Amino acid sequence: MGDAYKSWFGGKPAGTLTVGTKYVRLDNSKWDPKANALDLRLVYLNVQSITGTGFLRIRGVRADGDATGYHDYPILAAGQLITHVYYEPRGSKDGPTVWSVKCWGGLRSAKIATRYAKGAAIHKRP
Repeated sequence: MGDAYKSWFGGKPAGTLTVGTKYVRLDNSKWDPKANALDLRLVYLNVQSITGTGFLRIRGVRADGDATGYHDYPILAAGQLITHVYYEPRGSKDGPTVWSVKCWGGLRSAKIATRYAKGAAIHKRP
């Protein structure tokens, strides 16, 4: 019998991430829970400074290239904190999900200080 719950923390990258209107990776970590689990993710961002106002789009890209899991957060001032929560039943899907972010809708750039991703997977016990 295996564990019913597995968790992961990608760590906090050092320095500040500058985001423009093209996608950039949030971190270098990849987590690949086994298929047939409920996959839970959390992405945390501290938006330190901005140019313009608009949206930050956070997306998860699966190993098969599927980038349809995203959400837009309105950014109106520096100092905003974002906690992005994502979940899906993995079914037969396998492979890591990586996180990326971009500015759009009038937000031209953003500097992100603290940022990290966490994950958990809940498996059925055999």
